Amino acid sequence: MRTENRRQFRWPIFNGNIGLRCKLIGWFVVPTILILVTVAVVNFFAYQTVTEDLVVERDKDLLRLSAIQLSASFEDYEIRLSDAARDSGLLTGDSNLLSGTLSGQQGTLSVFDAGTVILSRTGEIVDEFPNGLGLVGDFWPESGLMTDLLRTDQPAYSDVLSSSVFQDDDVIAVIVPIIKTGGTLDGAIVGMFDLGETTVSSFYAGIIRLRLQRSGSVYLVDSRGQLIFHSDPDFVEPKVADHLPVQQVTAGKADSFRTKGLNGDEVVAAFSPIPGTGWGLVSEENWSALADESTTFQRLLIGLLILGVALPAGIVAFGMRRLIRPLDELNRAANAVGGGEYGRQVEVTTSDEFGQLGSSFNQMSRDLKRSYEELETRVEERTNELRIAELMNTRLIENSPDGIVLARHNRFRKVNNAASYIFRTSKEELESHPLDEYFVGEDATRLQEFRSLLEHSGDYVEHFEIGITRDDGSHAIISMTARRQAEEDGFAVEMILRDVTARHETEEELFKQSRELAVVDERNRMSREIHDTIAQGLTGVILQLEAAGDFTKSADPELRLHLSRAQSLARESLTEARRSVRNLSPGSLESRSLGDALLDEIKKFDSRGNEHAEFSESGDRLDLSSETEAAIFRICQEALMNARKYASARNISVSLTYDENMVTLEIEDDGRGFEPTSTPTNKEGGFGLSNMRRRAQIEGGTLDIISNHGEGTKIRLVIPV
Repeated sequence: MRTENRRQFRWPIFNGNIGLRCKLIGWFVVPTILILVTVAVVNFFAYQTVTEDLVVERDKDLLRLSAIQLSASFEDYEIRLSDAARDSGLLTGDSNLLSGTLSGQQGTLSVFDAGTVILSRTGEIVDEFPNGLGLVGDFWPESGLMTDLLRTDQPAYSDVLSSSVFQDDDVIAVIVPIIKTGGTLDGAIVGMFDLGETTVSSFYAGIIRLRLQRSGSVYLVDSRGQLIFHSDPDFVEPKVADHLPVQQVTAGKADSFRTKGLNGDEVVAAFSPIPGTGWGLVSEENWSALADESTTFQRLLIGLLILGVALPAGIVAFGMRRLIRPLDELNRAANAVGGGEYGRQVEVTTSDEFGQLGSSFNQMSRDLKRSYEELETRVEERTNELRIAELMNTRLIENSPDGIVLARHNRFRKVNNAASYIFRTSKEELESHPLDEYFVGEDATRLQEFRSLLEHSGDYVEHFEIGITRDDGSHAIISMTARRQAEEDGFAVEMILRDVTARHETEEELFKQSRELAVVDERNRMSREIHDTIAQGLTGVILQLEAAGDFTKSADPELRLHLSRAQSLARESLTEARRSVRNLSPGSLESRSLGDALLDEIKKFDSRGNEHAEFSESGDRLDLSSETEAAIFRICQEALMNARKYASARNISVSLTYDENMVTLEIEDDGRGFEPTSTPTNKEGGFGLSNMRRRAQIEGGTLDIISNHGEGTKIRLVIPV
């Protein structure tokens, strides 16, 4: 398992590269700084929170009071309109008197800068002030007005009105119902303010006199969220209905909170409905202006923080300087000991922990000096022992009968004398060539198997046999026992090599001898079987036929002819059986060479028939195995027999030729020939051509048959040695 080293994070003041004095100061000062900063941050945010809560509550209460005051100031408009209605006799109940009644109310109605009108029960404008407005005869643009007045009997305040009736000017109106003496609604008197005349309108003057905010802005909206008034004359956004405080106040809510203002700044927004109207009053106070009030408090906190850090740091630094002085001396002494000045001592003047540490250091320094002197003596003795052991080990390796090799990066790095002898080259030459050069062909494949086995078998392989090609071109078989050693730049392999070529040759020779003995035993067994069964049976058949012939001398000539033919066939079969017994028995080659055995066989063949056979032998005789000699002998016998039985040959020549690394047998006759590719195995009991080819193949040789009809036959057998 691979362990992963993880580097741990450390604060700089606790790092090993920082001095002890700085560490101790850090241990005292850093917690103090953290505590003071935490207290300062908590106090600052607490101050901010309290300030925000106070401002929010203050603005909420202030705006509610301002809304009440503004509502009270609107009562003056209701009173003026009621007085105008009363002075004009509009309460008598006579609808005909509505027209032309406002002309005498100039003093009372002049506050309404957009004019004053009287509405009939149906909402038609029947009178106006001042004259010339051109509104008489028109209908009031706010539908359902009379229905609302009839239901409430209370003065009403309209939303912002923009209509062609008022020549496209935005106006707001204060509407007072006209009630007859009997208590029924007869019409309404309406006072209007022009929203475009902000500098002279008494309506705006009443709002401005409230002086609601020292910073920020205040504005008034109707029940639909449309802007009626804004304290900033340059504010040109008339539609503020989507603004959160406006949505809240038009829903009849009164509250305050921090939010984004109409201009996108952070503000404290307060809002409150104006009693008696459908309008709402909203104020926005800039939060940054409010936060500026905490600047003095922030400076005070920073000053206290600096003082709380600097004062303890100075005191601790002064104390640490006196406290660490003995430790500095001890550090210098330790550096001197680390540099080789063993036995260095420090002066001990106190009995505290530093004094005890100094005494322990002095004792340790004395012990270290004594141990170092003893260690030098032991190292010298051990060095001499290792030098002697290395010399002995080197001699053992060099004189080892086994080859010992150290290989690294596919090259021999160190070899002994036995290894150089195995490869038939010098150690210098062996170490200058890559390892793969000595393994070619199938041996290279075996080398790859060896490397794979070494990698997957626990880095140790024992008795792995592989072939090598020596520098002199010869081939050898070695047994390798190897162990792999891991190194920084790869791995090295230690190997013990043993030449097992002689053992393999001995084993192969023993195997051949065992096989030859088995073949001889099998041949003897088969010859005995043929002799005891087939040959004996045929002999009995011949005897019975001869006896039958003696009794049939006076019989039919045709019967005697058949008996004669049966006797001939039996004798011929007996001759073939005896030949097979003779062929199976290796007696012809036991005491003679192959050439002598072939010559003897050809002489016998030549003496039995009308054919003429001759034999020739050339080249230096080679040491052939008994199996190879038997195969050549049997193929020659089969070829001679085929020439006699099937080819009707007159002349037959046999030649045996020995070359440097092969032996060649050629049999040529002048018979009638045949087509080799269409001739099956002999069906009359011999080996046949297929058996001749099989014998050649078993010995690793080739058998070529050259023949044509009427041109004779040539058989050529080549067996490598």
